Amino acid sequence: SSDLPEYEKIAQTLKENDPPIPVAKIDATVASVVASRFDVSGYPTIKILKKGQPVDYDGARTEEAIVAKVKEVSQPDWTPPPEATLVLTKDNFDEVVNDADIILVEFYAPW
Repeated sequence: SSDLPEYEKIAQTLKENDPPIPVAKIDATVASVVASRFDVSGYPTIKILKKGQPVDYDGARTEEAIVAKVKEVSQPDWTPPPEATLVLTKDNFDEVVNDADIILVEFYAPW
């Protein structure tokens, strides 16, 4: 199964946190509507949801690393890092690109 073997251990550890942090999982093949809302394409994908806002988790798939990240995000003063990627539109493209000595641009399709 594409489930994280350490996940149950992570759940136990975070349940003992003060305050306890709930750990959940969802079968994305059944709940595909929910999965697509969070741009889930590979399994397992881990997201930390803070007040409903997803925080991507790109770290190591170990209990230690995941628990540390969740605890970090759970701090009341934690704020998401600013997006490093500039989002270009037809309105700001020329201005941004012409101002940069060098720039990497990804031309993408949203589907």
